[in-house]
Amino acid sequence: MIQSLHEGVHNTPIHLKVVHIKKKGTPEVAELKVALRKWGETAQVLEVLRNEIKRMEKSIDELKGNDISQLHKEVLLQEMQERADSLEKEAEKRMHLALEIDSIVSGLDADEETFLRLRFQEKISITGIQSRMYLSRASVFRLQNKCFKHILEIAEAEGREE
Repeated sequence: MIQSLHEGVHNTPIHLKVVHIKKKGTPEVAELKVALRKWGETAQVLEVLRNEIKRMEKSIDELKGNDISQLHKEVLLQEMQERADSLEKEAEKRMHLALEIDSIVSGLDADEETFLRLRFQEKISITGIQSRMYLSRASVFRLQNKCFKHILEIAEAEGREE
């Protein structure tokens, strides 16, 4: 039994050992986690930006009908329009990041996509994911590592194509 276990470990293909080391915290995984956190926050930020833009547009429309001096009205309108434009640019920039990561995430299997959306968009803890997906804690961590590995492979493949 011990000898067969020893053989099993030492006869493991090299690529499996590399993946095991890779998931431990390489710079690529650290960068991936940062990108996924930004992707998760983007949905929330975009909603806030959309609401703020709507509020600014409504304020601009209300200001046009107000009974204040024309000069004061023009200054306020200009400031509000600049703010609305700035919000739209920020929303566009964040949308680009979200779409880029969304395209990668949509290429994963259903469990991986579900895990990533729960973990990074809804910010659910590992324990929460464990109960939502009916998995053991170890299975959740294995799924997380599988997700990271697949995303890195997809990103690497896309990098080679460009």
